[in-house]
Amino acid sequence: GRGGGGSRRGGGGSTEVVTHKGRVLNLPSLLTALERSERARVRLQDQLTAQQDRLAGVEAREAGWAAERAGLTADLTEARRGGGDLRGRLERAERRSAACERSLKENAGHMIAVIETMQKLVDKTTSLAESRSDIADKE
Repeated sequence: GRGGGGSRRGGGGSTEVVTHKGRVLNLPSLLTALERSERARVRLQDQLTAQQDRLAGVEAREAGWAAERAGLTADLTEARRGGGDLRGRLERAERRSAACERSLKENAGHMIAVIETMQKLVDKTTSLAESRSDIADKE
């Protein structure tokens, strides 16, 4: 009958055409369409899986880049902090160097005075020695 169920039509027991809910359906063409749809579904599923794999790869690379960026940021912060420490140490060393240079100049001035005094003493000693020698020669 018609209605909800299906009935087969055709000559001599052929099952290629059926009636379903008032419509005549060609079974071989429906099977062909179903097989084509199934192949398309499998192909789309494979493409989806490949895209998901690519996405996972991109996300993993991005996570690696983010970790590397975080490490570089930490290194930069550390370098800046160390740079500040180095700057302070350099300034202290420059102040010590300037103080040493002033001290050397002052000491050089004192040394010149000491050398001049020593030269005067040597001159006096020499002249005394010469006068004693002259006195000894006269005797």
